[in-house]
Order: sequence, then C-alpha cells, then structure tokens
Amino acid sequence: MLAKAVRLRRQLATEVDDSDPQRSATTKRRQWHDYQQITAQLTDVADAVIAAGLRLGGKPGRALQAPYQDLALAIERAYPGDFGTPDRTMLDAIKDAGLTPTVTTDYKRWRPLHWIIAVPDVMERGGFDAIIGNPPFLGGQKLTGALGTNMRDWMAPGAGFTVRCRAAAPRGRRHPRRLDHPVARRQRAPAAD
Repeated sequence: MLAKAVRLRRQLATEVDDSDPQRSATTKRRQWHDYQQITAQLTDVADAVIAAGLRLGGKPGRALQAPYQDLALAIERAYPGDFGTPDRTMLDAIKDAGLTPTVTTDYKRWRPLHWIIAVPDVMERGGFDAIIGNPPFLGGQKLTGALGTNMRDWMAPGAGFTVRCRAAAPRGRRHPRRLDHPVARRQRAPAAD
C-alpha cells in the first residue's frame, strides 16, 4: 500500500497537462482521490497502534502484549477483506480510549501525524535532512498538566529526558542541574594533543 501511495504522490507532483491523458486535471483528481483512500485506511490503523500504546505511556514490554493482541483482533474485524462484514466497534473503542485527551484541551481526540503515511516518498529516501519547529518548551509537571500523564510518558523517552529525575543542587547553586536535559548530557570535546 505504501508503494502505491509513493507512486501516486510522484504522479501528483508532475505538471498538469490536459493534452496528456496521464497528466490531465481529471486524472490528477482521480489520483488524489485514490491517494486519500489508501492513506485513510493506513492512518486509521496507525492511529489505533498509537492509541493502544498511548494508554500505557508507550513503554515497551509485557504490559503492551495484551493491548496489541486486542488491536490485532480489532483490525481483523474492522478490515475483514473479502471474508466478512466490517465491524469497527472494537477498533473505534481502542482509538477512543487511547486518543481522547486526559486533560482539558480544545481537542476532542489526539490526531497523530504518521510521517511514513503523510510523506512516504520522503521517508523512502531516508527521511528529512532537517526539521525546524517550535517545540513546546514544557517539562515535567507543566507537560503533564497540559497533555496528561499518558502523553508525557509517551514523549519523554524520545525527547531526551527522564520523567522522574530529582537531583540535589551542587554546592553554591540554588537549583539542581538537570542531568536529564539533552544539553547537560553533551560530552566534552576531546583534549587537543
């Protein structure tokens, strides 16, 4: 499915030429529709994967085995192929439970962005050279208050800090050094010979 999505994105990126049936506006509208259908199903399943893990903070281990087994069953029921009638009840329940914010927010449901689905052609080449963004400069309790413990636990390992770090302040300092912060973990440059 991803290979087809990549192919469609490449075709969509070509210039519109109504004299060429392969690049006409009508063809591109059909291709865009096909692309949206392909990515909608993939996004639905990917959202469910995130939802199943997010409820437990995304920590790998035995605790995730049962939710992911339930997820596999829910996906089989929601997408039975040619062998039955789709039943989304279980899949939708997993998504609702895992993607509903646990704190007050303007979102009814978290909407994860799955880069591999959104830009498969970029990811096929190894991803982005750089990503420039404005991260939420929150940590610890502020992050928990804004997003909830499940989101904090999910994001903490990838953000380069541990969730529960209490360090004593070094002598002469009023505040403890955040040893878990990425800047604090930088290694010293080797001494010149």
